[in-house]
Amino acid sequence: MVSIPVLYISGREVDLEGVYITISIAAIVTPIICWYLIGLLLEIYRLENEQRELATYDQLTGIMTRRAFLENCETILKIVQRNKQLMSLAYIDIDDFKEINDTCGHEGGDEVLKSFALCLQEHLRESDLLGRIGGEEFVIALVDTNIEQSIFVLDKIRLSTEKNGVSLSNLNLHYTVSIGVVLFDNNNRVDLQELIRQSDSALYKAKKAGKNCIVEYSSS
Repeated sequence: MVSIPVLYISGREVDLEGVYITISIAAIVTPIICWYLIGLLLEIYRLENEQRELATYDQLTGIMTRRAFLENCETILKIVQRNKQLMSLAYIDIDDFKEINDTCGHEGGDEVLKSFALCLQEHLRESDLLGRIGGEEFVIALVDTNIEQSIFVLDKIRLSTEKNGVSLSNLNLHYTVSIGVVLFDNNNRVDLQELIRQSDSALYKAKKAGKNCIVEYSSS
């Protein structure tokens, strides 16, 4: 029979067997609890990142959401203004998108949106900011770019869109875009909301001019 030693502390008898059992259980259980808590924290971190990703990037096209674009563009505009740089803002709309949805269904419309988003990403620089601001509406901020340079890039996007189209089952769908562009410079030091309004006004004129074209904003 094993003899369990007895310890006396301040004249009181301490059951060492109970102490041994308590320590043993704690040694076994504590790592399990620790790993559980670590796993729980990692899952919370993953979910937070996932929510942040959903808030920042449009799930269909993979480019910035309206809110994320506006927040980032506000920051860029402040830097551009402080450094006395130029910035062009382009507002782009896919022509007759409702007709595309009516003819090819929403699946066809989604394919057009994804195709156009890829076209935009292929022609833009890393320093440019791109966002999906509405259903078939996109906005681009071209930093340190004058109006002639911007129109050159935007026209490449327009022509590429017109030429390539999208393959849907047995249908090769071609679509076009209309673009309004405005320059932020010493003669037009306005806030972001006004820039967007001006580019949207130019886009409206592009639609009125027959679509599939680029119009520069003019206050006149």
